[in-house]
Amino acid sequence: MTRILTILAVLLAHACDGYAPERPDNAWDEPDHYEYTLHYSSFSPWAGTYRVAVRHGDVIVVEPLDVWDSEYALTAEDAWTIGDILDLYYEAVDSPDSVAEITWDTTTGAPESVSIDWWIEAVDDEQYFGISDIEESA
Repeated sequence: MTRILTILAVLLAHACDGYAPERPDNAWDEPDHYEYTLHYSSFSPWAGTYRVAVRHGDVIVVEPLDVWDSEYALTAEDAWTIGDILDLYYEAVDSPDSVAEITWDTTTGAPESVSIDWWIEAVDDEQYFGISDIEESA
């Protein structure tokens, strides 16, 4: 019986590959200039909380708010715009080896969290992006 349940679980997981929940009706459009707080978790020294400033689609400033070691904190060259995070999510959704989940803010339509397991057979490739405090700026 356990073997049958295991097989059913694997088949169900593969049947859900490529599924992406629809964006809310009030879907958020990425502005040209904004700041947001990123709560990043992974098996990397970049894990931590950051304030990220975006201008014209590029990350220009990353302020570490709570990081394990500031020597290894994200820089503007390494950080993601919210659009970049969404691109990673949809890339993972399209990959048969990955599992990805997303939640949306029901008020603003913006993404709230994205979790990605790039290779379900590995134990150290997961990424989590928590997105909060989005503010348009001039």
